[in-house]
Amino acid sequence: MRKLYLPRVLIASSLLILAACEGETPTKYIFDKDELKNNTAAYIVSKGPMDKLGCMMTSMLMSKEVMEALKNGKKPNIENANTPTSINLYKEKIEWIDRGQETAIKNNAVDLEGGDGKTLNLTVTKEAERLLIGFKDKELECRFPFKKSN
Repeated sequence: MRKLYLPRVLIASSLLILAACEGETPTKYIFDKDELKNNTAAYIVSKGPMDKLGCMMTSMLMSKEVMEALKNGKKPNIENANTPTSINLYKEKIEWIDRGQETAIKNNAVDLEGGDGKTLNLTVTKEAERLLIGFKDKELECRFPFKKSN
């Protein structure tokens, strides 16, 4: 009788562990464009004369409208880039909700398909209640703040 009981317990506990691992609950974040606007200097890493403008223009990539345009293979209209994009953060990946894309986090970085067939390598850093997505292109370097969504 005891011999049958132990394998059942092992199988049941193994299934519970597998189910728990597969059911990882992500943390939802939303791009905090107000934080970027109010504390711009804190998020611009590079110090070039036009870097503030460059970072603010690049931050429009973090809008729902631009992400959806990229998802649909259309040219983004940055004039209508008003709604902050949302992401789901998992332990080993980011789900770009408005882009309809998942990117694996490797060495604190993700590769995101941008427009014109370009791939953007973005850094991922957690600081307290914020998630920072970093962007670097030649001399321009910015970090974009995301806050936890309710």
